[in-house]
Amino acid sequence: MNGTAIRWQLWIGCAALLLILIVTGLSLSFLHRIALEKVFDRRLDVCVRSLIGDAASLGKSDKFPPSIGEPLFELPLSGWYWQVIRLDARPPEMHSSRSLWESNMPHLPDDKSAILTELRQGYAIGPEDENLRLIERTIDLGDDGRYLISVAGDSSEITDAITSFNRVVFISFVSLSFVLVGITLILITRSSNNQIAAVIPPALAGVPRAH
Repeated sequence: MNGTAIRWQLWIGCAALLLILIVTGLSLSFLHRIALEKVFDRRLDVCVRSLIGDAASLGKSDKFPPSIGEPLFELPLSGWYWQVIRLDARPPEMHSSRSLWESNMPHLPDDKSAILTELRQGYAIGPEDENLRLIERTIDLGDDGRYLISVAGDSSEITDAITSFNRVVFISFVSLSFVLVGITLILITRSSNNQIAAVIPPALAGVPRAH
């Protein structure tokens, strides 16, 4: 095999490994995002479950609990909000966290195929144009009413964690890419030197030696 073919094979192998690194990096970033969203959604779901219990006991008391144990729900426009709407009342009864102030809670697009008690999650724009991670559940409590329960949290926690992770992955993979290219160049150089060394002795064989 001549030197040109060897060099091409080395560069093709290097390019293939670089492509694998890129795909691996993107996959890690995607999986990390999914994991962070699941953790965040579980945190919001705890609040939803607490509100379901409060909604079930609402029939015994006209006063809805002002807080569900998270101080951020008390701070005006903090990025953390909850809202409970009784859908079977006319007009619908609405209870909201103090953090919403006089703003409206955003909602996810209607999904007619969703089961009534199925948890829905997604992103929405908040009252202060902040990005929110929002979950909603429609719950039917029979004689106690039918409710739409929404809880939202500032998604900057997710975004910041993803950005930090992506930065580490990018720096690591760029470093590996430089190492890979460097190794490829070294192998190509050695291949060329070996080829020259193999050609020089036969060429020198025909050269008369000085006596």
